Amino acid sequence: MQTTRPTPAFPPAANRLDVATANVARLKVSVADSGLDPLVPLTVATTGGALDLRLATAVGAQQWTVSIDGGEPIPVTTDATGLLLRVPAGTHKLVISPARPAAA
Repeated sequence: MQTTRPTPAFPPAANRLDVATANVARLKVSVADSGLDPLVPLTVATTGGALDLRLATAVGAQQWTVSIDGGEPIPVTTDATGLLLRVPAGTHKLVISPARPAAA
């Protein structure tokens, strides 16, 4: 017996955040409310200046890094409310991942 899956009415949303950042220096986004998944590549597009972006999500005590547009991973500030990272102006792909332990 062959089964088929129904085709969704709308394709899944991209893991993307588009922000008009004129006169905005800091922005807090609830990961749960926005449907973003910080554990898969995230595209952030800003139409102004650089942005301090707080992704509000439970991250625990673990340290995190972000690479922007394939660059070297840099530390991300974490606290009880989530991740805080600096996003340059323009459209960028962010890869957020748990920090690797330092080599002994």
